[in-house]
Amino acid sequence: MRFFLKSVITLIGLILFLLCALRVFSDYKTAEAERLYPAQGKFIQADGLKMHYVRKGSGRPVVLIHGSFGSVNDFTFSIFDRAVSLYDVTAIDRAGHGYSERSGKPMDLFDHARVLREVLRSLGIQKPVIAGHSLGAGVALAYAQAYPEDAAALVLLAGYVTPYEGPPRWIHRAPAWPVIGKVYENTLVQPLGHYFQDQIARRVFSAGVVLPEGYLEAAGALARRPRHFSANAEDIRLLPSGLDKLREGFAKMTLPVIYLAADNDAIAPMQRHAESLARLLPSAEILLAPGAGHQPSFTAPGKVLEALDLAWRRADERLTPSPKEPSANPPELLELPLR
Repeated sequence: MRFFLKSVITLIGLILFLLCALRVFSDYKTAEAERLYPAQGKFIQADGLKMHYVRKGSGRPVVLIHGSFGSVNDFTFSIFDRAVSLYDVTAIDRAGHGYSERSGKPMDLFDHARVLREVLRSLGIQKPVIAGHSLGAGVALAYAQAYPEDAAALVLLAGYVTPYEGPPRWIHRAPAWPVIGKVYENTLVQPLGHYFQDQIARRVFSAGVVLPEGYLEAAGALARRPRHFSANAEDIRLLPSGLDKLREGFAKMTLPVIYLAADNDAIAPMQRHAESLARLLPSAEILLAPGAGHQPSFTAPGKVLEALDLAWRRADERLTPSPKEPSANPPELLELPLR
């Protein structure tokens, strides 16, 4: 009996030592991430939160909203420089992501849209084209439904439209568990994230795509920070209910909506999301990015710029109706069967 108790105490001691070591490692890697990849933009107060954004360029306003595990880096490493030669471009870290703060209250798509509206008002940005990637597309749709007069058009980049089947994966449920969730965030996320980083990248990007130097390291390092991971996990847990809520408002939407579908998208397959949008919002236009993966800003940047241009043309036509003339270089439209 004494040997058994001694063995149990020793095992508990080893587990506690391992958890403490993992916590030290996590804190070190979090500090290292923020030292190596500091905030590159400016900060503004919105809805009581300090929000981080990058803004450059001139002309018509375009707002870029990243998806899961993302930040402004998803755009500054991809299409940002090309877009700023054409537009006044603002990329924003969603609340809890990158270097933006997050409140202690749960935030669904419409809460993100409310914060986004406050950011745009504070920056004096009026009626922009809002481009949202992946989960960020849901934020863009929520913005259009809640504040239809405050946007010119939407561009949805490989966006989520249909809730996924079944519950979220355990890695996204775990942060919500009492006590265990905090231990998990502060001990296991860093090593597991390092281990699976390349596997995740292969799913997100098309095979053979050469990413900009430093992007994957920066994106992974920032996303593995406990507060960032926790915010993202909450976004994913609340995404299905947010998308269900969006469906109630599609019938009233009148803003032009352009959806850029990637036919090599393993995260948000176009057959599930683009087709769903075509049923829910028949006025939406579906563009195809052949061979592109879930991050078209990296895998099909030219198509993203085409989508932005088309969005502004449709916004102009909505304000000044006139017979449509065929474009000299029309973007490739994807005809989706309605099932």
